[in-house]
Amino acid sequence: MANTISDLKVLAVTSSGMEVEVLGYHAVADGGGGLFAWRAGATATDDGGLWIESTVATGGLWQRIVDSAAPVSVRWWGARASGSATTVTVVIDNVIGTNVSTATISTDPAVMTVTFPGTRFYNVSYDLHMM
Repeated sequence: MANTISDLKVLAVTSSGMEVEVLGYHAVADGGGGLFAWRAGATATDDGGLWIESTVATGGLWQRIVDSAAPVSVRWWGARASGSATTVTVVIDNVIGTNVSTATISTDPAVMTVTFPGTRFYNVSYDLHMM
Protein backbone atom coordinates (compact mmCIF):
# COMPACT_ATOMS: atom_id res chain seq x y z
CA MET A 1 0.00 0.00 0.00
CA ALA A 2 1.11 3.55 -0.77
CA ASN A 3 -0.50 6.76 0.42
CA THR A 4 0.10 8.84 -2.73
CA ILE A 5 1.47 8.68 -6.28
CA SER A 6 4.71 10.23 -4.97
CA ASP A 7 5.01 7.28 -2.57
CA LEU A 8 4.35 4.84 -5.43
CA LYS A 9 7.18 6.36 -7.45
CA VAL A 10 9.75 5.57 -4.74
CA LEU A 11 8.37 2.15 -3.79
CA ALA A 12 10.76 -0.77 -4.21
CA VAL A 13 9.57 -3.23 -6.85
CA THR A 14 9.84 -6.76 -5.48
CA SER A 15 8.34 -8.74 -8.37
CA SER A 16 6.98 -8.46 -11.89
CA GLY A 17 3.24 -7.98 -11.71
CA MET A 18 3.45 -6.64 -8.14
CA GLU A 19 0.21 -4.82 -7.24
CA VAL A 20 -0.08 -1.78 -4.98
CA GLU A 21 -3.16 0.04 -3.73
CA VAL A 22 -2.57 3.81 -3.81
CA LEU A 23 -4.87 5.74 -1.47
CA GLY A 24 -4.79 9.13 -3.26
CA TYR A 25 -2.94 11.23 -5.81
CA HIS A 26 -1.72 14.14 -3.69
CA ALA A 27 -3.33 13.08 -0.40
CA VAL A 28 -5.23 10.09 0.95
CA ALA A 29 -8.87 9.96 -0.24
CA ASP A 30 -8.57 12.81 -2.78
CA GLY A 31 -10.09 10.65 -5.54
CA GLY A 32 -6.84 10.08 -7.41
CA GLY A 33 -5.85 6.74 -5.93
CA GLY A 34 -6.36 3.26 -7.31
CA LEU A 35 -4.78 -0.11 -7.93
CA PHE A 36 -1.46 -0.21 -9.82
CA ALA A 37 0.56 -3.14 -11.13
CA TRP A 38 4.26 -3.17 -12.06
CA ARG A 39 4.65 -3.97 -15.74
CA ALA A 40 8.21 -5.12 -16.36
CA GLY A 41 9.33 -4.24 -19.86
CA ALA A 42 6.52 -1.72 -20.41
CA THR A 43 7.51 1.02 -22.84
CA ALA A 44 4.54 3.37 -22.43
CA THR A 45 5.17 7.00 -21.59
CA ASP A 46 4.50 8.25 -18.07
CA ASP A 47 1.26 10.22 -18.51
CA GLY A 48 0.82 10.99 -14.82
CA GLY A 49 -2.38 8.95 -14.50
CA LEU A 50 -2.50 5.56 -16.18
CA TRP A 51 1.24 5.00 -16.49
CA ILE A 52 3.59 6.08 -13.70
CA GLU A 53 7.37 5.91 -13.92
CA SER A 54 9.30 4.74 -10.88
CA THR A 55 12.15 6.90 -9.64
CA VAL A 56 13.93 3.89 -8.10
CA ALA A 57 13.17 0.92 -10.38
CA THR A 58 14.05 0.56 -14.05
CA GLY A 59 12.81 -1.63 -16.87
CA GLY A 60 9.11 -1.04 -16.44
CA LEU A 61 6.27 1.22 -15.34
CA TRP A 62 3.37 1.20 -12.90
CA GLN A 63 0.07 0.73 -14.75
CA ARG A 64 -3.27 1.78 -13.25
CA ILE A 65 -5.70 -1.15 -13.25
CA VAL A 66 -9.03 0.14 -14.49
CA ASP A 67 -12.53 -1.14 -15.12
CA SER A 68 -13.09 -0.87 -18.87
CA ALA A 69 -16.73 0.11 -18.30
CA ALA A 70 -16.02 2.80 -15.71
CA PRO A 71 -15.59 6.50 -16.46
CA VAL A 72 -12.14 8.07 -16.26
CA SER A 73 -11.63 10.73 -13.59
CA VAL A 74 -9.37 13.75 -14.07
CA ARG A 75 -8.37 13.21 -10.44
CA TRP A 76 -6.44 10.11 -11.58
CA TRP A 77 -4.00 12.59 -13.18
CA GLY A 78 -3.91 14.83 -10.12
CA ALA A 79 -6.46 17.47 -11.14
CA ARG A 80 -8.07 19.32 -8.26
CA ALA A 81 -11.36 21.15 -8.33
CA SER A 82 -10.74 24.66 -7.10
CA GLY A 83 -12.39 28.04 -7.03
CA SER A 84 -8.93 29.60 -7.27
CA ALA A 85 -6.89 30.35 -10.36
CA THR A 86 -5.16 26.98 -10.18
CA THR A 87 -4.75 25.76 -13.74
CA VAL A 88 -5.35 22.13 -14.51
CA THR A 89 -5.19 22.42 -18.29
CA VAL A 90 -2.09 20.22 -18.70
CA VAL A 91 -3.66 17.51 -16.55
CA ILE A 92 -6.87 17.61 -18.56
CA ASP A 93 -4.89 17.53 -21.82
CA ASN A 94 -3.13 14.39 -20.56
CA VAL A 95 -6.49 12.76 -19.82
CA ILE A 96 -7.91 13.66 -23.22
CA GLY A 97 -4.69 12.64 -24.98
CA THR A 98 -4.66 9.19 -23.39
CA ASN A 99 -4.44 6.40 -25.92
CA VAL A 100 -7.51 4.57 -24.77
CA SER A 101 -6.83 1.49 -26.90
CA THR A 102 -3.46 0.80 -25.27
CA ALA A 103 -4.60 1.84 -21.80
CA THR A 104 -7.49 -0.65 -21.98
CA ILE A 105 -9.95 1.77 -20.45
CA SER A 106 -12.56 1.04 -23.07
CA THR A 107 -13.14 -1.73 -25.56
CA ASP A 108 -13.98 0.98 -28.10
CA PRO A 109 -10.99 3.35 -28.54
CA ALA A 110 -13.29 6.07 -29.85
CA VAL A 111 -15.32 6.18 -26.63
CA MET A 112 -14.14 7.44 -23.27
CA THR A 113 -16.20 9.06 -20.53
CA VAL A 114 -14.22 11.59 -18.51
CA THR A 115 -15.60 12.80 -15.19
CA PHE A 116 -14.82 16.04 -13.40
CA PRO A 117 -15.83 15.15 -9.82
CA GLY A 118 -16.51 17.72 -7.15
CA THR A 119 -18.71 20.72 -6.69
CA ARG A 120 -16.15 23.38 -7.58
CA PHE A 121 -14.67 24.53 -10.88
CA TYR A 122 -11.70 23.13 -12.78
CA ASN A 123 -10.00 26.24 -14.12
CA VAL A 124 -8.24 25.92 -17.48
CA SER A 125 -6.06 28.39 -19.31
CA TYR A 126 -7.46 27.85 -22.82
CA ASP A 127 -10.43 26.32 -24.59
CA LEU A 128 -10.72 22.55 -24.56
CA HIS A 129 -12.38 21.04 -27.62
CA MET A 130 -13.87 17.60 -27.06
CA MET A 131 -15.85 15.58 -29.53
